[in-house]
Amino acid sequence: MRNGLCFFLLLLIYPSYAGTDLAEGRNIYEQHCVICHEDGVAGAPKFRSDHDWQSRIKEKNLEALTRSAIKGLNAMPPKGTCQECRDQDIEAAIAYMVPTS
Repeated sequence: MRNGLCFFLLLLIYPSYAGTDLAEGRNIYEQHCVICHEDGVAGAPKFRSDHDWQSRIKEKNLEALTRSAIKGLNAMPPKGTCQECRDQDIEAAIAYMVPTS
């Protein structure tokens, strides 16, 4: 029941979240994003950390977060370390990284 509620809440926060492929997001995260987002290297928001993602989620929706990641932000280069990723891949990885509750 709790997982269903969390998913429903994510749909409210990120309407386009429903169209993302979380399995692909997980693969992209594990291959590319984990390098910085696991430990918060250079200020990267840590994987599913409420504290790290809270302000970003308040300021931006999933689409805006994706645009920032594609362009690069602060110490993160454009598309992070996944130059071959499509925009949809970046979006899926972000959707996978944000807190689930």
